[in-house]
Amino acid sequence: MTRPIHAITDGTAGRVHAYLLEIDGGITLIDTLSADDGAVVIAALARIGRGPEDLTRIVLTHAHRSHIRGAAHLRRLSRATVYANAFEARTITGEEPCAPVTLLPRRPYRVLHLQYGLTIGTHLERLGVPRRFLDPFIAPACPVDVDVAHGDSIGSLQVVLTPGHTDGSTSFYWPQERALFTGDVLVTWPRLEIGWAGLTTDTARNRRSLSELATVGDVEWVGTGHGPPLVHDAAARVRGLLAGATRR
Repeated sequence: MTRPIHAITDGTAGRVHAYLLEIDGGITLIDTLSADDGAVVIAALARIGRGPEDLTRIVLTHAHRSHIRGAAHLRRLSRATVYANAFEARTITGEEPCAPVTLLPRRPYRVLHLQYGLTIGTHLERLGVPRRFLDPFIAPACPVDVDVAHGDSIGSLQVVLTPGHTDGSTSFYWPQERALFTGDVLVTWPRLEIGWAGLTTDTARNRRSLSELATVGDVEWVGTGHGPPLVHDAAARVRGLLAGATRR
């Protein structure tokens, strides 16, 4: 059976992924990848016979640059409604910088550039460096039209607050498709693991959030923030990952 879910990546930023959902009579985009122009998203829409005008919602899991950089342009182009948790919205709209993460090297070392870029950008922004000079480190500001909280619904999507990676990290569950979208609570690149420690503000809290996600409902498909989705035995693989983390 073909799912109405399309995983897309631009191959950058630790294989960052976004998801196009054919849902509720339109197209919902979960996260927007790491390019300002949204070109990869627009090309993915074309592959399913759609255009930017068919994009009705942009749903953001958290405010890290690689997940939201295309949001402002895609909102202007499509006039889609942008949804995010209120805590993350303050960064997405440009009101506050992201919370800093550690500069101590953490695995996987292939994403150290993301870890350092996030923290350097945060500190420069806190020092008052104008945003126009921070393009390598931050995303263009994007309005957030609707703040979402735990237990809310966005059409057929259920909102699940999953703090830890960031304070307002949010996951989304689509019961009809038995599909869960976790943002960076969970990653599959370069291997399946609980969200990268070097880019997570509170790893213990993030692990608890993943444990709670494991009980959110009937799940057979999981889309993560970095790396390809889990399409076979997804729930069992996540439970196995959690069991191994607990033993350690």
